[in-house]
Amino acid sequence: MHCFVCGKDAVYETNDRRYLCRKHFTSWVQKKVFSYMRGRIKKKQGLVVAVSGGKDSAVLLHSLVELRKKFPINLLAITVDEGTNYRTKLIKCARELCKMLEVKH
Repeated sequence: MHCFVCGKDAVYETNDRRYLCRKHFTSWVQKKVFSYMRGRIKKKQGLVVAVSGGKDSAVLLHSLVELRKKFPINLLAITVDEGTNYRTKLIKCARELCKMLEVKH
């Protein structure tokens, strides 16, 4: 499948059966996040984000960091450690992502 915007290889299919490449998928997600958050946050407001270390929360955190460029919001990321074996790796991923994006974890 190919991106309906640019024709490159698609990585995602939307609910309305449109295919998106990595670049346009990122833009699509960010537009969704921005649209949802518009009117729900105020300048210099704090926002706590649950970051599991998986791809969904990573995309959300990245989108909120991009939003922070337009709206001066304070971001804080939290990760819950349930004490299971697989969580150790994901917690490490969450920490590294937060460090890379300069978000307190």
